[in-house]
Amino acid sequence: MKIVPAKPLVISYEKNACLLTAAFSPKKDAHYWLIATEGRKPLDPDASFLSSLMHVRDRECDVGVAELDNEGHPLTPVRLTQLKPRQTGLTCIRFQ
Repeated sequence: MKIVPAKPLVISYEKNACLLTAAFSPKKDAHYWLIATEGRKPLDPDASFLSSLMHVRDRECDVGVAELDNEGHPLTPVRLTQLKPRQTGLTCIRFQ
């Protein structure tokens, strides 16, 4: 899809238990690759056995963007700014 360069682009990923919202400012005439993953969170090797059992179903989500070179290969990762929803009124939510 085409995007407006030099203006913040907001990315929202929502699937199952994941909800991630982030933004970046794309460059003019650049192409980007976005990847989102969701999976089981790795267990802490220092946690006790009982603690590990309590967190066995914990999930984690990641969203990444990379700028592509002229041949379509990922060139450099793009720094994303995570946006967090904050309620500013009874029916209004603002992302910061």
